[in-house]
Amino acid sequence: YNETDAERVPPSEGLTATQTPILFNVSGTQSRPVRSLGFYGFTFRDTAVSYLGPYGTPSGGDWAVSRVAALFFQGTEDTVLSGNLFTTMDGNAVFFSGYTRRAVVNKNEFVSIGETAVVQWGYTDGSPVEGMGFDATAGNQPRGTLVAFNLVHEVGLFTKQNSFYFQSESFGNRIEGNIAYNGPRAGINFNDGLGGSNIVTRNVLFNFCRESSDHGPFNSWDRVVYVFEDEEGKPTVMKRNDTISRNWILANYHSSMAI
Repeated sequence: YNETDAERVPPSEGLTATQTPILFNVSGTQSRPVRSLGFYGFTFRDTAVSYLGPYGTPSGGDWAVSRVAALFFQGTEDTVLSGNLFTTMDGNAVFFSGYTRRAVVNKNEFVSIGETAVVQWGYTDGSPVEGMGFDATAGNQPRGTLVAFNLVHEVGLFTKQNSFYFQSESFGNRIEGNIAYNGPRAGINFNDGLGGSNIVTRNVLFNFCRESSDHGPFNSWDRVVYVFEDEEGKPTVMKRNDTISRNWILANYHSSMAI
């Protein structure tokens, strides 16, 4: 309703405004996680903005992130989000925070998202700031997440440091078979190089960097050295290789490169 338009009248049923940025907060602990929770075939919509709330700088990349989303998970294992519609959300849609293992986000549609569709951000130790530092050996990070066969478009409507998929202090994830387009910055963003072993394959990315030009549809940073566990559980700083293969990436609009 636009009061200056003389030809329109207010809707008889009144106006509705969103008030909450979180629809579901599923929070366990690393020692007592919430296990095997699934959301199938739901429509999630109409969450409030979070850009006026607290933000943090997750790691060595350029971005600031709000640890808030419509569906927020922390201290969880084997969570599944499949066949859902996420729409008209003014903040983040899905957030995996701290300790999460083997989450699956597949065959969903995300459209008209104010910030990022899927966010992962862990916790580390070794600095005066709680939850930050070089030491990831406590395992308090999202690991082993599958984000596959989703349709994601019209993201970053309000916050411009956003993506279809963002990860920070998280590793061992697989991003596969997604179609994502229409966003202001990178379609996929890795904010640091902790751990490695990520696979990005068979995705279609186009119409990103519509409001920026300092990178491309895939963007990553690796400015911070982290200690984590190797295959034998011993501390190491040797990041494992990530694999980016068999993607179709169109570096159009203001993209300065594809990867």
